[in-house]
Amino acid sequence: MLIGRDVEFERLTSSLDGQSLRLSSPALSRVKGFKFASQGTQSIDLTIPLLGVHQIENAAIAYTALRTSGISIFDEAIQKGFAQVKWPARFELLRREPPVVIDSAHNRDSARRLRETLDEYFPEIPVILIFCALQDKDITGMLEELKPRLECVVATRADHPRAPSVEWMAEQVQKAGIPVEAVELVTSALERSLELAGNQKLVLSAGSVAFAGEVSAAWRKRLA
Repeated sequence: MLIGRDVEFERLTSSLDGQSLRLSSPALSRVKGFKFASQGTQSIDLTIPLLGVHQIENAAIAYTALRTSGISIFDEAIQKGFAQVKWPARFELLRREPPVVIDSAHNRDSARRLRETLDEYFPEIPVILIFCALQDKDITGMLEELKPRLECVVATRADHPRAPSVEWMAEQVQKAGIPVEAVELVTSALERSLELAGNQKLVLSAGSVAFAGEVSAAWRKRLA
């Protein structure tokens, strides 16, 4: 069963509070033992707190996988579960004004989706990027995707065995033609990024899942 062919979906609403979608499928209605919650319909509306059009597609895939798995569960329970889902570091908004966002984009495709989400929710705001990626990743590709939105990068080093030196990371950013500062400690890199952003710009961290966790911890520490 293919999403977009056998199962169609559309986004109904989108804001910083979350998104809603409608999923419809005559094919799902023919799955043994399955009926949509509303009798006589072949669709369901779902709400998710995750941001970005790609998360709408992910929700449609997740719903279809669950419905074709043979697990017995009511649509009402699925709707409640989707509305309460939490996925840290997936365009996670730590602060709205001025914006601070952490994301775990760690390859070119996820960096492209990150840029698209930035373009949708914060289209006019310059971005200060706190960046560290593991050395075996497509760092050039990530930077190329994000570059159109970046005012500058604060390169740093994650506490990970595959994380390169902050000097090497800054060099890669420089090669991509993006203004860069090198700051060794993640906590210091966060503070420098906030300083550069002031009240008019967006602070974004990206590059790896592990790094996102470090930035999140640094943010919680500064609020304690």
